[in-house]
Amino acid sequence: MAVNDRDFTISDGRLMEYGTSVASFLPDDLADFSAFDSTFNHSFIDNLRESMEDVRAVKSDDVVVDEQSEHTDKVREKMEQCNEAYTTVAFFVRKAFDDNRSVQNQFGMNDISEARNNQLKMIQFMQSLAKTAARYKDQLVEGGINPEVIDTLPQLSEELEDANNRQEMFKKERPGITQERVKRLNKVYHMLSYVSDIAKIIYADNPAQLNKYKMPTPRTSTDSEDDLITS
Repeated sequence: MAVNDRDFTISDGRLMEYGTSVASFLPDDLADFSAFDSTFNHSFIDNLRESMEDVRAVKSDDVVVDEQSEHTDKVREKMEQCNEAYTTVAFFVRKAFDDNRSVQNQFGMNDISEARNNQLKMIQFMQSLAKTAARYKDQLVEGGINPEVIDTLPQLSEELEDANNRQEMFKKERPGITQERVKRLNKVYHMLSYVSDIAKIIYADNPAQLNKYKMPTPRTSTDSEDDLITS
């Protein structure tokens, strides 16, 4: 099944709202449904409610999007911290090794521009920077840098790598979450369609009763939230 292969065209929220109403109406009208279909009983109502709880147990699309944004923000925050640490180190590298371009390049001064825009390159850059800064720590401290700046470089590198890994893992996890939610929603939809189809027959001459079980359709207003199917 495709990730977004919904069998219905209304929003997830509207489907669940409709399902909640149907589940609350059915106990009082069960005799009518059972008279038409002898297999329709309390078990169906229980299964419908359980199926809806199964949907609620899976993260909604909005929650998934928010969590992915949180991972992205964490990576961006760590990228900024790494860049700030490099800027500080670079200041004292220029001060301590003003006449030695070869040593300056060992600190990645000719590589930082690419690393600033690439998470994987920044991870590698910070790993190299941490080793180089440790090698020249005495000269940098003599030049005035706070030694804690150098000591925290390995940790910054690890934190960025961890944030990046978590982001990538979530990206791979997200389609599975969405697919499982759609699978459970489709099950609820087909159960509700079954109820709606019966209601069209048994309440054909009773508009008020039929209206209770009529399957909702997408609203027609432009950009209505209920017209949008998100993944």
